[in-house]
Amino acid sequence: MIRRYLQKKMKAYFTVEAAMVLTLVTGMLTLLVYIIFFQYNRCLLEMDIGALALKGCSVQSENKDDLLQKLNQYSAQIYKDKYLAWEHGDIILKLEENTVRIEQTGTLQFPFTGSGFFNKESEWTTMAVYENRKVSPISFLRNYHKLTGGD
Repeated sequence: MIRRYLQKKMKAYFTVEAAMVLTLVTGMLTLLVYIIFFQYNRCLLEMDIGALALKGCSVQSENKDDLLQKLNQYSAQIYKDKYLAWEHGDIILKLEENTVRIEQTGTLQFPFTGSGFFNKESEWTTMAVYENRKVSPISFLRNYHKLTGGD
């Protein structure tokens, strides 16, 4: 009789251990998937903002207002359906003399919002900042001729 009681007790230990391990493995897999989502979205954000900053330096315009209008048109054309569970912040465009600076934030909401595991809001946030100098083709060619010994 004692032997049967011990055998049942041993089976119960395995059930409890399996339940604890399964919960831990499921939580780790969920965390891994969200880390992959976050890195994927962060790379897309860097790529989009970098391409927008490069366009801002290569677009010819007469004044700052015209350049800002063209950059706003390009930023509106960014395809945002490729992001997974991602919320975009506003694109901040700053134009100084020959410098184009573009900033944007992005946020991934963690699935267990009430847990407060990572921070109070349970969201992961990143920011992409690109700053490029605008070079006119005329000054580039003049500098090239100076370097090569031309007039």
